[in-house]
Amino acid sequence: MEMKVLYKKHQILTDGLQRLYVQSVSDRRLDMTGVTPVELIVYFSDTWGGRFVYKNSSETLNTKTYHFRERSWSGLLTKLVNFLQESNPKTNEELLSLTLSWSNAKLFRETKDIANSVKLENGLYFSFNYSAVHSSWVIDELLKAYGVYCGDLIVHRPSFSEPKEVVDAIKELRMNQFCDYLIHEKRLDEAKADTIVNAINGPLNKLLSKKNSYNNDFFVFDDAIALANYKSKVVADLPYVTKWNEKQIKTAKKYLDYLTDFYTTLKLEAKNHKNDLLYRVKTIQ
Repeated sequence: MEMKVLYKKHQILTDGLQRLYVQSVSDRRLDMTGVTPVELIVYFSDTWGGRFVYKNSSETLNTKTYHFRERSWSGLLTKLVNFLQESNPKTNEELLSLTLSWSNAKLFRETKDIANSVKLENGLYFSFNYSAVHSSWVIDELLKAYGVYCGDLIVHRPSFSEPKEVVDAIKELRMNQFCDYLIHEKRLDEAKADTIVNAINGPLNKLLSKKNSYNNDFFVFDDAIALANYKSKVVADLPYVTKWNEKQIKTAKKYLDYLTDFYTTLKLEAKNHKNDLLYRVKTIQ
């Protein structure tokens, strides 16, 4: 399957390196373990919210949209609840009656009985002490409570929670690209390039998977800085977790240096496609 087709199937936004997933906030079937938010796009009707000033409009939907960009679930929840209450306020009595559908716990409280909570202007407290899974569910509950029934989350998934066919396709692509890079940019012969690729895919990947279960394959990283960090950790551990001699360790480090150089070039190329990650509504419809 072509990468473009695969990305469309799984609603993936990419600049050529980073992979971000678009998913409806109402879809609770997805595993959110290790997932971090990037953006929340909420679609409002023209009649919603007396205090809400619309930022931009959609050409394809009869709605207005608002974008919340946060890299943590707590930050996203805090920003969202403050926005909703400010734009379309509910009474304290209405808020205190709201409960979570899966646990009947209160969404809002009169006292700060949970440490991770924020005080609203009306004096009530809202908790943001939730896991990634429940944070995404709370977003859905909040939107529905305030009369908003449509929203998309843009999230980053660690490789272990991505669809297998995506990971397999990315790995095959990166291994082939890396081999070409070694041949054409580092001027190595094909046999040497294959040796390096196989060494990273074999013993070095095994060491990485023991180090971190979230990002467990050197060929499926989508962030050059993250790759460099994990490479450094694996290299630092080599004298203690292997029986390799000094020469073998030096060789392994050189192989991984080649890989980080390769990812750096991918990152530089991705800058030419940065507009692909602006998350316009028309992009994800």
